[in-house]
Amino acid sequence: MNHLSRFSLAIFILFAAGIQETSAQPRRDSAEIEKRMAAQVDAIVEHLALSEEQEAPVRAILTDANKQRMELRMSARRDGDFQAIREKMMSVNEETKTKLGEILTDEQMAAYSKFIEESRDRRQRQ
Repeated sequence: MNHLSRFSLAIFILFAAGIQETSAQPRRDSAEIEKRMAAQVDAIVEHLALSEEQEAPVRAILTDANKQRMELRMSARRDGDFQAIREKMMSVNEETKTKLGEILTDEQMAAYSKFIEESRDRRQRQ
């Protein structure tokens, strides 16, 4: 499996786990969800040690991707069809990676991929 496919699969699993975890918990209000998403973005930004020029666009890309994923999860929860969002979620992940690849260095992209994979692994252990 090539690197891009493994990355897409890792992102999908990470957010599918989030869907499963969220569906088993009481519904959170939008302020709590936005706070959690902002914390995730902060953690990634800190982990990547971005330059001043990189920080704003990377934050915008990650925040937009998180909002798209949240909308997809809410739609799936409302419609009851979690499998239907798989392709859409993967598309968001690919688009995010492409946009980040235009801003981040190769080393930062590798660190981002590793961060996402480690996050997925932590969720699976919980």
